[in-house]
Amino acid sequence: MELKNNKYLILWEPSGILRAFIEKWKNKIYKVDPNAEYLNHLVHSTLYVFNSFEKEEYLIKELNVCVGNMKSFLIDIKNWKIFYNDVLTNSNTLTLEIKKNKHLFNVQKEVVNTLNKLRSNKIQYDNVIWKNEYLESYNRFGFPFVGVHWIPHITVASISDNSGFNIEEAFDNKVNFLSVDFNALSLYSIDNNIHKKIKTFKIDN
Repeated sequence: MELKNNKYLILWEPSGILRAFIEKWKNKIYKVDPNAEYLNHLVHSTLYVFNSFEKEEYLIKELNVCVGNMKSFLIDIKNWKIFYNDVLTNSNTLTLEIKKNKHLFNVQKEVVNTLNKLRSNKIQYDNVIWKNEYLESYNRFGFPFVGVHWIPHITVASISDNSGFNIEEAFDNKVNFLSVDFNALSLYSIDNNIHKKIKTFKIDN
């Protein structure tokens, strides 16, 4: 039986009023530009994306050990952040930026160190040439956003200039979130842009 090379995603899923706030903005954009990229993606912040031939059961086993050594912590939502002319979409990506936090970077490091040895080929990107720290990360981990150059964020949608939606409007809406709990990680598989949850790993206090 031929093994399948699957694509996986490690992410954090906001809950409560933060999740509802982002979903409200997704709905707002949908009314103007229903084809905006990422609009139909679940509300999340990505820590790592990788390909692997390993069975899901083995990935779960490894992540159980990894997450079992972690402690929950608080993260702060800074404000709106727009990635103008996003290299991944060639559009403008509206996000909520998460304040950089040593605990968050340590979580990414632990997860990547656990899974990098289980990955297969690099994540493929169309028409993107990585440079500097992004290229180094891509070569080492198969994913360009591992390390201190990573900008933690929660994506709302990626919107083209001619969509009719004024992305700058977001800055007129103050973000009132202070600290939120980072107390779980989720493992998803991705197939044809369809996300399927495999397991959520709770992080103890």
